[in-house]
Amino acid sequence: MIHQLTPDLHIESLGSQHVEGLWRAVDSSRSSLRHWLPWVDTTHSRDDSEVFVTAARAERRLGTAWHFAVIEGGALIGTCSFNRIVEAHRWASLGYWLHQQHVGRGVMTRCVAALVDIGFTELDLHRLEIRCARGNQRSRAIAERLGFEVEGCLRECEWVNGEPLDHMVYSRLRR
Repeated sequence: MIHQLTPDLHIESLGSQHVEGLWRAVDSSRSSLRHWLPWVDTTHSRDDSEVFVTAARAERRLGTAWHFAVIEGGALIGTCSFNRIVEAHRWASLGYWLHQQHVGRGVMTRCVAALVDIGFTELDLHRLEIRCARGNQRSRAIAERLGFEVEGCLRECEWVNGEPLDHMVYSRLRR
């Protein structure tokens, strides 16, 4: 499934054809991503990306998550995802990251806006949630730009690089 966002930008369901591009994007953005994402330091090789893609495809089949490759100019430059879907309660948690050379141009805002549309229309969800580190101003700005409201802070709920991070919890309801 492909969702065209601009003539040169789209998101598509993550699949085996994305393994190499995913590995390259993570590896070349390691220094910027590792501040906020605990999985970066455990992604050591292309094989680790392949394991992730295989798991992502299984989650999609089960309906518990849906991961997308962000493609610009034919290259994978990040991912955006329904990291967790709870169909019984009609909510999902969103996640996203972007190659360091592509930040600051509105790319991820467009991608997350597409997830909001998919979530509320195609998946018939009622609530969408974004959790991001308190200090991750770029990620927080995306949530705020797209009308997500701050619900609170989960204190020291995630360990990244040997340090606890607070998470801000944002939500947006369908209505």
